[in-house]
Amino acid sequence: MRKALTALLIANLKPGRTPYYVGDTKQDGLRVRIAKDGSRTWNVTVRVKAGKVLSTSLGVCDPEGKNGLELSAARERAAAIVKAARQGINLISIERAEHEARDAQITTAELINKYGRDISNPNRKGGALRTAKEIKRRLERGLSAKLDKAAHTITRRDLSDALDAVAVDFPREAEKRRQVIDVMFKWGVLKGYVSSNPAAGLPSYGNGTLRDRVLCSNEVKSLWQWLDAGADNMPSDAISVIRLQLLIGARVGEIAGIDVSEIWRSDGKLLWTLPGERLNRPGFAGDPNS
Repeated sequence: MRKALTALLIANLKPGRTPYYVGDTKQDGLRVRIAKDGSRTWNVTVRVKAGKVLSTSLGVCDPEGKNGLELSAARERAAAIVKAARQGINLISIERAEHEARDAQITTAELINKYGRDISNPNRKGGALRTAKEIKRRLERGLSAKLDKAAHTITRRDLSDALDAVAVDFPREAEKRRQVIDVMFKWGVLKGYVSSNPAAGLPSYGNGTLRDRVLCSNEVKSLWQWLDAGADNMPSDAISVIRLQLLIGARVGEIAGIDVSEIWRSDGKLLWTLPGERLNRPGFAGDPNS
């Protein structure tokens, strides 16, 4: 059955014992399907240039366009599908492939999470990296402006802009971010998540100038009192790390990564030995992000 479809006509179509279709005389291939429960959906049926018949749903039919596709939009969509079909193009198939390709794209945040899980995995070759959490945090800081973007869209210019801004005051941190970003993208290429490494060829930011700033006794006292007072609601484990750093002079990343295997007892005392592979070279004293 074919009729010149209108919003009113569609709204008045009654359900039957079985689902049925009403074609549109104003747009080839467009039909509205009325189910047994009275629900309506749009359908397009067309032959792809002397080939097989293509039949696809356009979704819910709503004459008012509030909870589905209204008539004029359905005609416009059907017209595009029919025009392509007459040229031998299966528009639905092409769009479906494009949609699947978009779904397969991994965001920068997802790439960081996958890489973070890999380097934290105790069963990986070489075991889990004790600095995995620190590496993940550095990646998130370095790529913070691109976390929601597809990882493969990150360019060398994007990285240069982000790292150059950090290098103005903290060249060592910029270099560390460059290094971990480079390693992550190399891993991503090997795993097939991205096709290229945007950090390849980026120049080093060097190690910067070592800072010789030290706290005087009054500053140490003020800092300790601030930590005792809760450090503006800083997490208790972070306060403990800073206290230990202040007491023994180790770096935040080295202390935060302490493992029970690094602690041993001698003459009734607990001693900590920092393994060479965890030694943070060079340090980044003065970096507020470390």
